[in-house]
Amino acid sequence: METMYACTDNQIGSEHTGVDTGPFREAVCNYVLRINGIQHDDYAYTAVNRLLTRPVKSFCKRVTSIPEQITRAHYLAAKESAGFRCSEVVHVTLLAV
Repeated sequence: METMYACTDNQIGSEHTGVDTGPFREAVCNYVLRINGIQHDDYAYTAVNRLLTRPVKSFCKRVTSIPEQITRAHYLAAKESAGFRCSEVVHVTLLAV
């Protein structure tokens, strides 16, 4: 998990380079923990709503609870709502599981 969390190219999409993606990765991990009943008292969960679009949150929830029902439409919705590259959706998937 530490390797997955540390993996970054400091880029979101093809247009935003030199970005600190740590807060985004932390939001994904904390969102997944929270939907599974684990909440950290020292994390400001308002960051989840600021950093994760609804399609990304929906995708994370499906990945962790019903991965067999993920369709191309779910993948594309997460990708397009945040302007991700394909590799970034894969990274979100790995962070979520």
